[in-house]
Amino acid sequence: MHFYIQLSKIKLNNIYKEKPYNLQEKKCIVHYERDKKGLNMKKIFIILGIVIFSTATVANQSYEVGIGSSYGGLGVSVNSELNSNTELFTGVGLDLDSVGYVVGAKFWLNDNARLTTSYGTNCVVYSGGYYHAYEGLNLGIGYSFTGKEEGWIFELLLADWSDCVGTGSDSAIDIGVGYRF
Repeated sequence: MHFYIQLSKIKLNNIYKEKPYNLQEKKCIVHYERDKKGLNMKKIFIILGIVIFSTATVANQSYEVGIGSSYGGLGVSVNSELNSNTELFTGVGLDLDSVGYVVGAKFWLNDNARLTTSYGTNCVVYSGGYYHAYEGLNLGIGYSFTGKEEGWIFELLLADWSDCVGTGSDSAIDIGVGYRF
């Protein structure tokens, strides 16, 4: 995809003069090319998370700080309650490559146990002298010893690593530990 901004005259010292910029036989001042790799899922989920949480101002919100896929690495997640058993959440954190992210839903089976499904950063691989982060789907179960209002949360997640290059596996168990307040 190519964008050209045409310019035929510019104002210079109160006199209009022709000032062409030649780029591929066209007069322009700005040339922009967009890589045609397709949609970036990270941007879509971040925008979706912003829209969801900006419209949920009357819902109860809670926060969790922790480490694991449910926190985008080492980070924080914001939970917004849809009803007494269901929450939507988004999180950002630091991983070895860059800023990680996660969006998903939590279904509380009772005051202590929950099912979690999410999509986000779940794999970081070191190759060629650099760290590379990959995204995927996560499904799991979590447990809170003190209930869902405040306290420590432990999770076991089945992480989809099919896009994670160099692991030799399509899935793995991810452990998450966090504190809810």
